[in-house]
Amino acid sequence: MTLLCKPNARRDRHIAALASQVMDAPTAMAAGAPYGRLLAVAREEVAAAETYARRHAGTRRARHLIASAHRTFLLRLVKADEAARRHRSRQKQRGETLHGPAHPAAVVRLAWNLRPEEASREPATLLILPKGAAETVTDDGRWRSLTAETSRPVVRYGFEHRTRQRIVAWCAGLQHQIHPAQFATKGRGLAEMWRHIAGALDSGFRHFAIFDIADCFGSFDAEAALPLLRLPRRLIAHSATGLSARFNHDRKGGPSEARGQGQDVFPEEEQVFISLQRSMMDRTTRGLPQGSAASGILANILLAPVFDAVPDDVRVFAYCDDILILAQDQKALTRGVTALEASLTAGRLPGAFQTRNKGKGFLPLRGRPDRFFEFCGARFDMQRGKVQVGPSARALTRADDRLSKLCRLTACYEAADDRLIATLRAFLVRFPAWRGRSAFAKQVAEEWDGARWERSMIPASGFLACPEEERWACRVLRLTDVRQLSPAHPP
Repeated sequence: MTLLCKPNARRDRHIAALASQVMDAPTAMAAGAPYGRLLAVAREEVAAAETYARRHAGTRRARHLIASAHRTFLLRLVKADEAARRHRSRQKQRGETLHGPAHPAAVVRLAWNLRPEEASREPATLLILPKGAAETVTDDGRWRSLTAETSRPVVRYGFEHRTRQRIVAWCAGLQHQIHPAQFATKGRGLAEMWRHIAGALDSGFRHFAIFDIADCFGSFDAEAALPLLRLPRRLIAHSATGLSARFNHDRKGGPSEARGQGQDVFPEEEQVFISLQRSMMDRTTRGLPQGSAASGILANILLAPVFDAVPDDVRVFAYCDDILILAQDQKALTRGVTALEASLTAGRLPGAFQTRNKGKGFLPLRGRPDRFFEFCGARFDMQRGKVQVGPSARALTRADDRLSKLCRLTACYEAADDRLIATLRAFLVRFPAWRGRSAFAKQVAEEWDGARWERSMIPASGFLACPEEERWACRVLRLTDVRQLSPAHPP
């Protein structure tokens, strides 16, 4: 039942008693206290096991600890609690009716009975979503099917699947080492990668090449990847891949939904959509499912050997399937790109991969408006001999749209005020050297100031604008001070 401690009957009885109290509680409130104590014990045990595994990485006992951790109740409980919180959070973001493990007993019961090495009976939903601005409706109101080039498959999982995937991700992250060039891992991320890219540009690596891996997750061969992962094969097959999952097709974007909306559906377009569904199902079951909480870390582990082939005179940065190569001259850049593409397509990886070139260029020391590049939501250019990192055009548009919605919500809901401030601060703190930070914050404040007077945004249920609107305006306008948005000067 425990991860690190030696067999202790008294400790196991205490954990079992707390679990019984939670499952026998008549209400969620009554189960709160024993659930909190049980979760505290589980988190302490999992944290201790993670510390031990990292400190003694590579030893026989550490490998055995990680490989058998999924059989322990405490790890399953911690990951089930994380999955439950994230599951309900996503439902709120999508505006769906909240359902799932609201009672702590449901979380404990799932963790107690879960067997990650066995196939799950919980179905998953396969969605076919459009890429970019792809549309399914023509100008004359006729429905048009998506194609493989204009769509991508995304799987929407339930509570049990999410728990299984988080267990696999935790075990795989401790069992395998990630290449230093990869930043889509826990403890790193986009902000750290942008800082490293800026440091490389300052050091003279101003020749760049950007490309990505086409259909990265679907290009893997799950069967061939199982022997490369130092975890039980049945655990990976049944909890992290689509080899044994039960998929249902979603009606969204299909001919059934189009008919319900009164659009004309031709038989040939419906046949194209059916063929697309079959191909997407084959890619999802054969490769790593997009939408799984474990696919990202598994893809990083399997792609890590690729970056060992890059020469030492170039710098490479990878965020999942997006790759940036920097070099000091054009010849070194060509060698780096050739070596990386050859390593991807040499057949040593479990799958067939193809790269797509997104652009090459050079950043001059003296900045020019037309000399810049965008990578993973950030724009890099040179101003007066220094690297400037700001949001890309797409990231700026998405942030502006999201903040515009929050600005209108603050006219009716007082709770949306803090959410607006937190969202704006989180966006601006990621770009401490961006020259447009203050202007963007002022624009958001002015937009909110105008939206608070829009009475059409007040819902019919009787919510009225907060009488302390002037206090709200002062709080939002105060964000125009850049110093208060930096991590060193919290508001």
